[in-house]
Amino acid sequence: MAAGFSVQPEKFEEAAEGLQSHGQDLAAVWEGFKGQVESITEASGGDEIGGLIMEIHNVILGAFEESITVCADELANAGADLKEWATAHAEGDEAVAKIFQQLLDGLGG
Repeated sequence: MAAGFSVQPEKFEEAAEGLQSHGQDLAAVWEGFKGQVESITEASGGDEIGGLIMEIHNVILGAFEESITVCADELANAGADLKEWATAHAEGDEAVAKIFQQLLDGLGG
């Protein structure tokens, strides 16, 4: 017979909070990095070459920002989903325990 397993919803909630926290951290690091890159591109000058450098940086930065934003959002969403699952699992466990207790009480246990 296969050994049973134990699900610990509180561990899933901890993991969910970690995912959400990492998503927020990623967004904060991105904002800091973006500020540094923008200050560098501003220093590239207002001539034609400087304008081209700024345009290239803006295109790359825009594409990268979209990727980072999606990643941070997905981490936050995954954390929320995991937390919801943990809560539902805990509620399900409580409901099953209540049913078994009612059965035991009904049997005189």
